[in-house]
Amino acid sequence: MTEEQVKACAGYVLHKKKPHMAVGVMLAFHCLLRPGELLKLHASDFHLVGKVGVVNLVLTKSGLRQGAAESVRSLTP
Repeated sequence: MTEEQVKACAGYVLHKKKPHMAVGVMLAFHCLLRPGELLKLHASDFHLVGKVGVVNLVLTKSGLRQGAAESVRSLTP
């Protein structure tokens, strides 16, 4: 999907009064999350340090295979 298509999907679910789903759609696209990774996230998995946002991914397929904790980070606009 293109960024424009993802924003359209997020806008649609936001219009349907489901802001949590709109955030999830945008987060999954931006961080390249699998659906299972997105659905396992909790508020405690999100951290903001200065202008860097970090999402700790718990029990990912790759992390389990490699025995490593995974995270995604992004600069805030």
